[in-house]
Amino acid sequence: MGIYDRDYVRSGASRPGRVAAVGLTGPSSPFRSVNTWLIIICVAIFFIGQGLQSAGVMRHVKTGEILLREGVPDLSQVDYETLDVPVKLEGRKGYGYEIVERVTRQIIGYEMLIGPYKVNPLMEWGHFSTSRGFLGAEFWRFIGFQFLHFDFTHLIFNMIGLFFFGSIVESYLGGKRYLAFYLLCGIFGAVLYLFLNLGGYIVDVLAPNFKVPGLLFYSTGTPLIGASAGVFGVIMAGAFLAPRLTVLLFFIIPMKLVQLAWGLVILSIVWVLL
Repeated sequence: MGIYDRDYVRSGASRPGRVAAVGLTGPSSPFRSVNTWLIIICVAIFFIGQGLQSAGVMRHVKTGEILLREGVPDLSQVDYETLDVPVKLEGRKGYGYEIVERVTRQIIGYEMLIGPYKVNPLMEWGHFSTSRGFLGAEFWRFIGFQFLHFDFTHLIFNMIGLFFFGSIVESYLGGKRYLAFYLLCGIFGAVLYLFLNLGGYIVDVLAPNFKVPGLLFYSTGTPLIGASAGVFGVIMAGAFLAPRLTVLLFFIIPMKLVQLAWGLVILSIVWVLL
């Protein structure tokens, strides 16, 4: 049964818990659907990135953060150079380029990297971070990160969410408004990331030894990528429009859409806190 054959999208479906009939006529072709094209673009970008990775076209990405050793003055007062080979930092999660004093060759600090891996150019250009997307005024990153994914599992779960629930919301809103809604949800995901960074900075200044679960400490350059914020907004909208719609979780477990949405909310909160 196609999504547009179900009773909650037919003309005249107006019983409680079902979507109103206005605007619920789906596109005549799947390729006229904005939701379809969002899925196609995300999948295409992922596999192009994988192709670049297989070809060895990879880059380390700097976070913009300098970590100086205790007692080292401001770098403006030191004759230094940054080495080219990244190293694992002891006692701290992360990698960085060593900063050494030119004469003594002593390590005086590190220029931080986003992780133990290189990223393909699409991730380097499109990922969002506080240091680049906001402080660096590279505002295209508020949109670009929404079409990137770290691995196939990350991609497939987001695309399943769009495939099953995006059509419901697009049928109600129409293509243009659906696209605006989807991208706006993703932008709010980036804004939340900014607030988590800000909260981590404030707590670190006021109480350096106190860590609040969920806040981002020393993470202004950590990359944010993925369609999760947009997909999550689509799922919540679908739960609002058709709360009684039954879906199969993992294609096996029957569940009301509103139950699935709240379950994802709780799971996301627990994941952040842990």
